[in-house]
Parts: sequence; C-alpha cells; structure tokens
Amino acid sequence: RAVLVRAASDENLNMPSPKEALLSNNISLGIQLWLPVVLLGVVTGYGFYHLGMLTGALITLLVWLLVLPILIQVFVSGGLAGALKSPQELINTAFSMKQEFPLGVLMCAGVYLVAVFIAAIWVDLLPAWISWPLTSATLGVAWFVVCHLLGYWVCRYQDILGYASEANQQKEARRRRSLKPEEERRQIALIREGR
Repeated sequence: RAVLVRAASDENLNMPSPKEALLSNNISLGIQLWLPVVLLGVVTGYGFYHLGMLTGALITLLVWLLVLPILIQVFVSGGLAGALKSPQELINTAFSMKQEFPLGVLMCAGVYLVAVFIAAIWVDLLPAWISWPLTSATLGVAWFVVCHLLGYWVCRYQDILGYASEANQQKEARRRRSLKPEEERRQIALIREGR
C-alpha cells in the first residue's frame, strides 16, 4: 500500500506546468484550436464594446487575417506551439492558398460576425436565462462551420502544406504492400500457367 501511495505522489510531482504542457503538445488538438479563437473573441469583443459595431467588424476581419493561417498550421503541425514557432510558415500558408485565402478570411469573418450580431440581438431582446444558452449555441454553430471550412482547406492544400493525413498514410502503406517483388510475380504467373 505504501508503494502505491508513493507512486501516486511521484506521478503528481512530475506533472508539467500548464505552460510546459502547452508547449509540449500534450493538450488535445481541439483545445489548441480553441485558444486562438478565444483570443479572437477577446480582441473583437473589446472592439465591439469600446469602438462600435463597424469598427469591431473591421477589427474582426483584420484579426481573421492572422487567425486563419494559425488555425491551419495548428492542424498541419499538430499543435499550437508548432504553429507559432515559425512566422514564415504562417505567411507561406496564406500565400499557398492563393485567391482562396482572402475568400477564406471573408467567409470565416462573415460566419463569426453573423453569429455575433445574432447573439447581440438575443442578449438585447430576451431574458438572460434564455439569451445566454442561445448565444452559446449560436457561437458553437459558428465554430462548427469554421472547423469544417478549416478541414476543407487543409485537405485541399495538404500537398502544398505538407500535411499527411492518416487516411493517406494508410493508403500509401497499402499501395506499398501491394507492390510485390518481380520474382514473386513470376512465380505466381508460372503457378497459374501450371509449370
């Protein structure tokens, strides 16, 4: 029993700090994708609250210019730390998408702005016990749409971005296994012919 208590306490003492855990990519990919969006929400919320709706919308558009390549690189590199290590990769991500990058920024910012405007209307018109769940659901649907758009862009530009999906890796492994050496193919052909 004492050995079990000691092992449990040793395990708890060796746990990394939150900063070390984030930098070592031990946090789930979903949380690492959510962190830039939380920062986006704080910045745009400040813009909406203190500078007005039009300025807030412009700030949202400008922030999505930064957040979109970060989110795509989080997918490609497998973590937030890898995405933030190389600003050159973020710039390359934006340029590799060519004309779809501005369109992607407009789409993501548009989905986000529609969700924010709908949420603002609900918060103003409905009681708090109804408006907060509806606001959360609206922002959740917006996040769902943005994640699907990110998945589309990662899959579309996976060769350029250097992203190897698990399905493609399995497909390549099956293809390599199906390639047989020339001698085995000759033996099979001879057996089929009856020699």
